[in-house]
Amino acid sequence: MRTRRAIVDLTWNGAAVSGKLLGQGTEITYTDPASGEADSLDISIQDRDRLWTGPWLPAEGDSLEAVIRVMDWDREGDSRALPCGFFTLDDFSFSGWPVTGTISAVSVPADSSFRETERTKTWEDVTLQELAQEIAGRAGVSLAWDVEGGGPKLKSVEQTKRTDCEFLTGVCGDYGL
Repeated sequence: MRTRRAIVDLTWNGAAVSGKLLGQGTEITYTDPASGEADSLDISIQDRDRLWTGPWLPAEGDSLEAVIRVMDWDREGDSRALPCGFFTLDDFSFSGWPVTGTISAVSVPADSSFRETERTKTWEDVTLQELAQEIAGRAGVSLAWDVEGGGPKLKSVEQTKRTDCEFLTGVCGDYGL
């Protein structure tokens, strides 16, 4: 009988890097918090060969995609995959000898007005999906909509001196989404 095992398929700026992480003492933590907070991906590495502080040096704004794969989970041959989604690198640090590092990414744009710029706008006669699509487009991300239909029709809703992130989270919460 084979034992359970899990791996993370990691894509960095469109290139598969899971194999490059082997032997780097890698630990990857995926956090999917309660509604209203961004998912996060944290990568802890040992950089004995100085690759991550040299030619592979990360840059804020890099894009990552992660898929957790488990094999032989409930029984031999039982394999599953959990797509964690897309992330934007927003913080990294290295220290010590041997060199260790932490790379952190979030599921919302890290360097955009989505979480920083307060806006004032009124939407009238739109569905929640249309409102979310406009905000996603402004943030430069695609909208993943898994609600049947376009969601509730909003007669009038006002965003007053709130970031797009706060506003969209609040409106979705008001409608139980």
